[in-house]
Amino acid sequence: MDHAEPPAPKELGVAPSPRYDEPMTDPVRRALIAKTYTQLNHELPIMFYRSMDRDKYQLWKDWLVDPQIRPALRRDLGMYVHVPYCTQVCSFCYLEKRLIDHTVPDFMDRLLTEIEAFGPLFKGHGFKTLYFGGGTPGSLSVARLTRLFTALQSSFDLTALEEFGLETDLPSLTEAKLRCYQEFGLTRLSVGLQNVDPSVLEQNSRLHGYNMEAKLQLLESVRFQDLNLDIIVGIPGSALENVEQTVQRALRLRPTRVSLYTFNPFDGYGFDFKDARAVEQLVTGRREQYSLAKQLLDDAEARGDLPNHDNLQLDLTMRRHCPLLGLGPSSNNRLPFHGYYANPKTHEYLEDPNAIRGWMSDGADQELEFHIYNRLIRDLPIDLRLVRAIFGALPSETHAFATKRIGEHLDFSDGQLRWTGNGGVERHLRLLSALDVTREHLDRVAFPSELEGLDEDWLLELLIGY
Repeated sequence: MDHAEPPAPKELGVAPSPRYDEPMTDPVRRALIAKTYTQLNHELPIMFYRSMDRDKYQLWKDWLVDPQIRPALRRDLGMYVHVPYCTQVCSFCYLEKRLIDHTVPDFMDRLLTEIEAFGPLFKGHGFKTLYFGGGTPGSLSVARLTRLFTALQSSFDLTALEEFGLETDLPSLTEAKLRCYQEFGLTRLSVGLQNVDPSVLEQNSRLHGYNMEAKLQLLESVRFQDLNLDIIVGIPGSALENVEQTVQRALRLRPTRVSLYTFNPFDGYGFDFKDARAVEQLVTGRREQYSLAKQLLDDAEARGDLPNHDNLQLDLTMRRHCPLLGLGPSSNNRLPFHGYYANPKTHEYLEDPNAIRGWMSDGADQELEFHIYNRLIRDLPIDLRLVRAIFGALPSETHAFATKRIGEHLDFSDGQLRWTGNGGVERHLRLLSALDVTREHLDRVAFPSELEGLDEDWLLELLIGY
């Protein structure tokens, strides 16, 4: 295979990139595949999904009656509802989305049918979390949102919800919608602020022709238990000045959290990885902007103006390895110890919502590796008491299991294992190389052809490093 000549160091600003005549090392390939195919979602099984000839209703039915599933898991059920529609499609977004169009009524019918079908199956099982993601769920009309919320409340036991979250953008905010969210008990509103500079929004197909300040004032006037604001750095047009302006305006809204994201050119974006100048601008600008934004948020935390900032969307389900019922197109379903699957994407979902893609679990050791990876990659500790409740493993067994693989990077105190090694690229690579769960599946996943021949350290810095 012919490989492109690496960029010269004076152009790229990094060490010379050697030619690669041999395949990349296994851990590096896994790290790059994980980042390229799952983007910012580091949940490990997703990258191995394949078409499944299984009935998704039967998968859940079997899981709910399996005597091997510990009761603690069934007490922590989460639900995710995916609404793919947006008022405008942002150029930097890699998620499953589409403009609001004539398919919305068909989508509503399919989703409501799915809700009605799964409701009886979960009779007697209460849910702890409910999260509407997208797309932009808040782009739906008040009438459609009311219809969805009502159907969910009548079909499932949501009386003990600890978290009810929904994503929206500023253009979709109206007082009527905010009052609707309050009426149905929304606890967490997540708003995609991204950047407040109109020129940046316009460059990224995000300028909707609305009064931004009026929307921000509306957001200040109607409060929720948890207000999350999303900010992204490194997108075309963003710079230190407008990133600082965005963070400062976000903090004046008194959020309970700010989720800070970095732009990564996704498959289909059209970014030329071999354009040394473009890559240098992306990596350097993103690093500087992220560093500035993080410092401003850290300072706000230190002053007590911001409780926390992290990138966890499904907070409780992510933290607890919870089972997750996914409804709507492309939504992920987690059935711990059984399998993982996703509903089809929107155009397929409208035709056949049962054509799922997924992967069957190989058992307790594999699930424990998922749990270790998914927590440490997010800089969360491994709580050995929680692991005992979920997996039935004694704290000493989990301690030995984890330290055998990555012991030199872990610290144990107060019943918790914490990552003590370097973050960023090194943490991704160390975790992937230490956990054997991906090795047997690696050859099934095609490596992106546009990345072949490029220096692996440079690619890791670009695709994983912040």
